[in-house]
Amino acid sequence: MAEVTTTKTYTETYQRGPLNRISTWLFWGWNIFMIWAIFKGANDVATSTNYQHLSGDEKKWVEAGAGLGIMINIFFWAAGAVVFGALKYFTRGKKIIVETVTAPKGAAGAASGSSP
Repeated sequence: MAEVTTTKTYTETYQRGPLNRISTWLFWGWNIFMIWAIFKGANDVATSTNYQHLSGDEKKWVEAGAGLGIMINIFFWAAGAVVFGALKYFTRGKKIIVETVTAPKGAAGAASGSSP
């Protein structure tokens, strides 16, 4: 009878609590909000009709101001993502190691002696 070899796999998981779930919602909510804010601000400047009376140089200053506004949004996005990401990291809970023992395919038949 052939000997069956098994494989042990260890998986790390974390015991998540309510504070971790709140910090996860804050993290993803912040990222979604900032994406929306950047696109909304860029779209407002691009589609606004308030700037039609301006000359070419004045329109360029409006576009430069919009670019600066987007860069400020990106800065605050990154700063908020770092803060909420750290909050999520530090509230992740206790580490749990799960051991899984697996046998190769067809090992059950080989173990019972029903091989051809």
